[in-house]
Amino acid sequence: MELNRSIILFLTLLMMFAAATLFAQENRFSKKSLTFSANRDHSLPPFAENNLLLKSQLEDEPLQSASQRKGKPYHILFSLLLPGTGEWAMGHKTLGKTFLGVDVVLWLTYFGTRQYTNVLQRDLETYAAVHAGVNTRGKNDQYWIDVGSTLSIYDFNEQKLQERDLEGVYPEGAHYDWVWDSEGNRVAYVQKRFDRLDWKRYTNWMIGALVLNRIISAVDVLRLIQKEKNAENEVRQSYLHMNYAYNRVDGEIVQLNLTMQF
Repeated sequence: MELNRSIILFLTLLMMFAAATLFAQENRFSKKSLTFSANRDHSLPPFAENNLLLKSQLEDEPLQSASQRKGKPYHILFSLLLPGTGEWAMGHKTLGKTFLGVDVVLWLTYFGTRQYTNVLQRDLETYAAVHAGVNTRGKNDQYWIDVGSTLSIYDFNEQKLQERDLEGVYPEGAHYDWVWDSEGNRVAYVQKRFDRLDWKRYTNWMIGALVLNRIISAVDVLRLIQKEKNAENEVRQSYLHMNYAYNRVDGEIVQLNLTMQF
């Protein structure tokens, strides 16, 4: 029985030694591995050291996988260009989907508000053409503001002349004329213009929100990189000690001590 047990133990350790050798050929030790120490009696069989070596290599494997997922500075650039891609590249797919989803919603809102602003502008011009006889072609933004300020172009030009603002005077009879059919319609026109300005501000807010989403995503990548560095420092301060001893009285004695420093 004792002989069979010894043979089985020898074969088991031999297979573990072979596995450790193959593992060592495919994966180099990480410089940031756990500190490992082992003490044994000089009478310990040589193959026992290979058993301990295998355990040390197995402890290094999770660290190597973690280092492959480490955040890099270019991940910050990813998030600045497209929010969430930096988190996604680092393996945080839930965060990546969140930032990407927010960005898609913001872009849809931006194009929606911009399109509605254009619709309000066309409605504004049509309203002025119907109730004030405005020629809508080739007019700038300042003209549409001035149209709602007075009942007619004549009142407007007279006001500008009194203010000695000759550059603000519109040529009469040159497709710039307007005469409102009622004060109520002029006030309604002004209200429509204010509504359009509100929606235009919403469009500008969407642009700001898109920029802010990129900044927040980049800061989040920085946070994740710092978190990985902190976790790596904790691993560096972790020590695994194994003591192996053998004597004829007590037999095999294995002591495994793990020390974590925070």
